[in-house]
Amino acid sequence: PDGSPAVDILTATSWPGYEEGQVLLQPHEVRTSWREFMSSSNVAVQQALAAQQANKMAGSRPPPFWAILAILFLGWNEFMALLWNPVYLVLGLAAFLFGRTLYSELEVDAELSRGALPAALSIAGKLGPATRAVLHRTLESLQGVMTKLPEEVAQVKSYISDQELSASVSSQHNASAPGLKQRRGGGNAGYQGTPSATDQAPATPDDKPKAH
Repeated sequence: PDGSPAVDILTATSWPGYEEGQVLLQPHEVRTSWREFMSSSNVAVQQALAAQQANKMAGSRPPPFWAILAILFLGWNEFMALLWNPVYLVLGLAAFLFGRTLYSELEVDAELSRGALPAALSIAGKLGPATRAVLHRTLESLQGVMTKLPEEVAQVKSYISDQELSASVSSQHNASAPGLKQRRGGGNAGYQGTPSATDQAPATPDDKPKAH
């Protein structure tokens, strides 16, 4: 009833204003049930936190060294096939990026912390929408790249033409520099100086040696 007095649940032994047939749980039973609920919920929360921490540590731990060597030894032929075939290399890189983006979109780590079966059910339910979302973002990125591609190609062509022009000017300058040096060197070598008046005057009879 609305006019019933307030009850202190921590100390009450009965519900005042109610008959025994109307009561499902007495106050002491309510306190006991509440303590049991808090204890079980704390245990469940601690177990979930421990499982999440263990999954994080297992995911961050690198594989053993022998496993890395086995992967390199067994996958050497496939690696060389991808390396020598650019089509396979591009397709493999695209598949890797798509799978990584899908992995992040599905939040696999967070789902696995809840358990294997709930994670499998949740991932299976989100797989279709997440795949469509990743494909949509991938197509948008490709459209953006294709839109910017002509501008990038024009900039590359302009840069290449500028480099070719500067290279041609530099080569012409280097080709004309030796001719200038030769002309300057030839002029200096042929120059003997202005002859003096003594050098230009003819020899006179007095200057000839006399016979003894």
